[in-house]
Amino acid sequence: MINNLFSKTGFIWVILLIIAAVVLLFLPWFWRMLYPLPYRDVIFSNAQEAGVDPYLTMAVIRIESKFRPMAQSVRGAKGLMQLMPETAQWVKKQMGEKFDEKLLFDVHYNTSIGCWYLAYLIKEFDGELHLALAAYNGGPNNVKQWLKDEIWSGKLEQLADIPFPETRDFVEKVLHDYSTYRQIYSWYVSFAKKAGFLVEIKNRNSLTAELRGGIIG
Repeated sequence: MINNLFSKTGFIWVILLIIAAVVLLFLPWFWRMLYPLPYRDVIFSNAQEAGVDPYLTMAVIRIESKFRPMAQSVRGAKGLMQLMPETAQWVKKQMGEKFDEKLLFDVHYNTSIGCWYLAYLIKEFDGELHLALAAYNGGPNNVKQWLKDEIWSGKLEQLADIPFPETRDFVEKVLHDYSTYRQIYSWYVSFAKKAGFLVEIKNRNSLTAELRGGIIG
């Protein structure tokens, strides 16, 4: 009877281990549905050219436009990275290129400008990512004024002091999503390569997908 008990217990443990292995294997796919990589080739290319982490760019886009290239805010921000026309025009001037406001809804054009601007802000604020993100949403001049007037110390632990609720919310959400993206993809890709079961992420960049908001296939 004791042998039968141990035998049943051992069998249950085997089943539980198999279930745990299956869950660990497929859990990343669940998270990848929640944190997709639409327009991956275009966005990664523009991010790398600008010298900014592509996963950070994905996090910004996820919060700004939910990956909808035709998104437009009530204040006039346009496209995936929700660029204000005046800001985009200034960036294009710095890049030595002509500006065309109509192209702000184009995925490549929009993210090329957005990535450059994001990289510029990170450099402008000495690599302090939370400051750069606050500037991306609330404006660099506003952030500098908050720091000068000691309204906000600029410390990550004191985001609650940011005067603009939208900017405070934006910084918190982007930092959270950026961390999540890195955990999902950086860890999983490395693990999958070593384990030998890396599967290429499908990349849907068709016009239909763009108009629908771009969901990873």
